[in-house]
Amino acid sequence: MSWGMQLRQARPAPIIASLAAGGIGFGIMAKLIMGNASAESNAPTKVFKGGPAFVSLPLESSEAVNHNTKRLRFKLPQNDAISGLTLTSAALLTVSWPKGSWLPVPRPYTPVSASGHSPEPDDKTAITLVFGVNSDADVLLRKEFEQFSAEFPDRFKAVYTVSHPIEGSPFRKGYVTKELLEAVTPSPIQNTKVFVCGPPAMEESLVGKKRSPGVLEQPGYKKNQIHRF
Repeated sequence: MSWGMQLRQARPAPIIASLAAGGIGFGIMAKLIMGNASAESNAPTKVFKGGPAFVSLPLESSEAVNHNTKRLRFKLPQNDAISGLTLTSAALLTVSWPKGSWLPVPRPYTPVSASGHSPEPDDKTAITLVFGVNSDADVLLRKEFEQFSAEFPDRFKAVYTVSHPIEGSPFRKGYVTKELLEAVTPSPIQNTKVFVCGPPAMEESLVGKKRSPGVLEQPGYKKNQIHRF
């Protein structure tokens, strides 16, 4: 979850997905909401041009990030091609054919960041990232976020809270609560935006339901300031 997040897509951008087992075939399912725009004739080729699409891409490399997350890098068809994916538009789909099975087994996964977390130099938006996880081992991208904090101390701050930390953990213990938000974020103002991404139960706790407010409304954030993806 982050405030006023300004993200920039880069190529080739690694897509991180939580994978329990390797699959035989790999692909990316993209569902994009994009406006019609005329492209210059010399513009790079976009693999995903808009609208629901399935494209099979070869897996170029696989790197373990932690106990249940891998960084997967896929090869695009042409060297000068770009993905064409916009923020929050991608979902990873793996297909495996278990031994003895008549049918393949598709497994959808949602990427978990690391695609363009680069603050735009000309944008002075201040960002606070509140990262809530179950254990110390679930804290992803800590090195990258610490680098951003060092390079942009007035614009980026990462706060971690762990519900079940190990003994001697450097992180806060607990969940994302009203008290935590009031302690680490500025008072809600009109031009503040809140972006929420996480498991369904976590999102429901933060955003609430139609008839019941969530944690974010307790400090004073309005519905039109909160965005889920």
